[in-house]
Amino acid sequence: LLKYMDAVVVDLKGFTDEFYTKLSSAKLEPVLQTLKIIKEEGVWLEIVNLIVPTKNDNIEDIKKMCEWIKENLGEETPIHFSRFFPAYKLLKLPPTMLLANTIK
Repeated sequence: LLKYMDAVVVDLKGFTDEFYTKLSSAKLEPVLQTLKIIKEEGVWLEIVNLIVPTKNDNIEDIKKMCEWIKENLGEETPIHFSRFFPAYKLLKLPPTMLLANTIK
């Protein structure tokens, strides 16, 4: 299908297998391999990451994710960090704190 696409936006939910398995019963590695394939095929790729407090907001994991993206997809790959707001089954969680200045 990639040969028919101009761009792909992938929601990279987190950067640990534990989080991926708990959230979606999936593994992280196949997602990472898919990102590499998209890039190798020359399709424009953007990544979105919803930062959910206490679930996937570990700053070290976020830095590892950014480093992996830089090394494997290129430093020009856009990453969009989305702020979580409590809703539905996650009403007891706080909104995401603004981390923009701490991610380097």
